[in-house]
Amino acid sequence: LRQTELLHYQSIETRREEMAKIRHDFNNQLTTALYLTEQGAPAESRELLNQLKDSISSTKEYAWCSNPIVNAILDEKSAVCQQQQVSLQAELDVERDLTIQPVHLCSAFSNLLDNAIRGAAQAPKEQRTISLHAVQDGDFLHIKTENHSLPPERKRRSDGHGYGQQILRDIAQQYHGSFQAEWKDGIYTAVLSLSLTK
Repeated sequence: LRQTELLHYQSIETRREEMAKIRHDFNNQLTTALYLTEQGAPAESRELLNQLKDSISSTKEYAWCSNPIVNAILDEKSAVCQQQQVSLQAELDVERDLTIQPVHLCSAFSNLLDNAIRGAAQAPKEQRTISLHAVQDGDFLHIKTENHSLPPERKRRSDGHGYGQQILRDIAQQYHGSFQAEWKDGIYTAVLSLSLTK
C-alpha cells in the first residue's frame, strides 16, 4: 500500500514536471510566432499560436491553495468528481511548505477524497456533493470531508477498496494526530488532524 501511494505521488510529480516544460517553451514559441508575423507569414504564425494555445490549455491548474501537492491532488480528484457527476466544494488554507512529507500529504488528501467520492457517487443525484475543508490551526493541519452516503452496512465494497481508513489512521499516528469518521443522518464525515511540529 505504501508503495502504491508512493507511485501515485511520483506520477503527480511527473505530470507537474511535464507541464513546467511546456510552460518553459512558451517564450521561445511566442518569439517565433512574432517573428513569423513580422516576416509576412501570418498563416504560419497563427498555426503556431493555436498549437501553443492548446499546449498551455492542457496544463492549466486550478489554484486551490498555495501548496502544489494539494493542488495536484485536487485537480486530479475534481476530474473524477466530474466523471461521477459529483459536486466538489473546497475551502483550503494550506501553506506551500509543510513539515508533512509530500507522499503522506498526497496519501492523506487522496484517501479522504477517494472515500468521499465513492460514498457520494452512490447517493441520489441531487445529493452528490462533497465538502472539503482544510485549515492550519496552531501546530495542526485539520482536513475534513463531508458527503451524502448510504449507511455503512449498505455500501458496496469493490475489490481493492476498504484500506483507505487504515492508511489514514496510520498517517495520523505517524504525525501524532487523529482520524475520526462517522455516518449520521445520511452524512458521512471524516476528519484527519496532523501535527505540524517536527
